[in-house]
Order: sequence, then C-alpha cells, then structure tokens
Amino acid sequence: MAADYAAEPEEAARAFAEKREIRLPERARAVIEKVEAKARSMFAGFRPKPQEVPDHVTESTSRPGEVKAIQRYARAAVDITRMQDKGLPVLPHQETALARAGEALDRTRYHGSSDLASAFTRNPHLARDVVAGDMRGASRALAEEARVRADPVLRAGRFMEHWRVLEAERGDARMGPVVRRMAIMVDDLRHDPMLKEELARRAPELGLRIERAPSIEQVLERQRRFERDRQQDRDLSR
Repeated sequence: MAADYAAEPEEAARAFAEKREIRLPERARAVIEKVEAKARSMFAGFRPKPQEVPDHVTESTSRPGEVKAIQRYARAAVDITRMQDKGLPVLPHQETALARAGEALDRTRYHGSSDLASAFTRNPHLARDVVAGDMRGASRALAEEARVRADPVLRAGRFMEHWRVLEAERGDARMGPVVRRMAIMVDDLRHDPMLKEELARRAPELGLRIERAPSIEQVLERQRRFERDRQQDRDLSR
C-alpha cells in the first residue's frame, strides 16, 4: 500500500489501478484501437459477394420485400377470385387480407396495389402465375401500368377502353353496377385534370360528341344517362 502513494498522484493512481486490474479510459482506448487494427488486417481486400437475383425477377421487382408483397397480394386476389367463380360471397377476412396485402405492397412500390390490381383485371392469369412463383408476366405488367399512369395519352386510351367495355354491358342484367362504375369513372376525372384535358382534346377520335364545349365530365355523364334511360325504356316495353 505504501508503494501506491510513493509516486506522483497520476502515476500512483495508474499503479493502483493496474495492481487491482482496473482499466482506465486510456487503457480501454488502446485495447479498442488494437482490436480495430487487427480487424482491418483480417478483412483487408474483402468484398462482399453480390446477391444473385433469380432469373424470374426483373429489375422493377427486385427491391427488398417487393416480390414477397406482390406474391402476398396475388394469393389474396386468387382467393377472392375463387369465391367469385363459385358464385359464393367474398368473406370479410378475405377482403381484409387483400386490403392489408395492398397496404404492404404500397410500402414497397409506389401505387403498387392499384397497378397490380389493374394488371390482374386485364389478365387474370397473372395472379395465378405469381402464386405459382412465375413473376415474369407480373413484372412486365407492372412496368406497363406505371408507364400508362405517367402518360395522360395512354391513360386516355385506357379510360375509353374501360368505358366501352362498360357500354357493351349495358344490356346485361347487371345494369345497376355498370351505371355505378361509369359514374365513378366520371367522378374520378375531377382528380385527374391532365386526363380530362386529353379526353377533351381527343373527343372526336374517341367518339365523344361535344357541343358548345361542355366539360368532358358532362359529355360522359350525358352519355351514361342516355344509356341508362334507353335501358329503362327497354325494360318497360317488355
């Protein structure tokens, strides 16, 4: 103990600590630096091996978690389609599963759920392909949906394609749902001024009659009402 007090205060403290295996900050830093130097020498020149992306996953669907999110959404969509094909009502837990899968997909891909839903509507086989592990078609379709979404000219063509499909269903027994879907499409134009402008510009080409420059919503709404009234007249004449 007497030897602990023989040196200068700082040296005495260091000697006291070393005898009793107490590590001071300077000693700790020295140990850390030694370990870091050893680690650098061990991993010098090391380059992590790039992870291989399967052939069926393209660049547009290679972000972390995106492929799994697409597959999850596809499984939920296929479950609902099976119920509809059998004429059975879609169960609440299936609707919840699709909604949650869509939310998860949107977190990994901008507008992912709406783009994928549109792709599945246009080609129902895509969902089954994804569930089976084939992502190629879905990846191409998602890229195309993103391209259409970014281009008002392509959106106008897609809009009229959908509109004409609904017009073709006007004689179907499901007239009510068809009219509601057409009304929703007209209402959605309020939120897409670029699409509305493009539809107005291409009105003659698209077969839309415009008199006294009404808005495109008015043209489409007038056309929807005309089809509805004509169907009602047919029903009354039966």
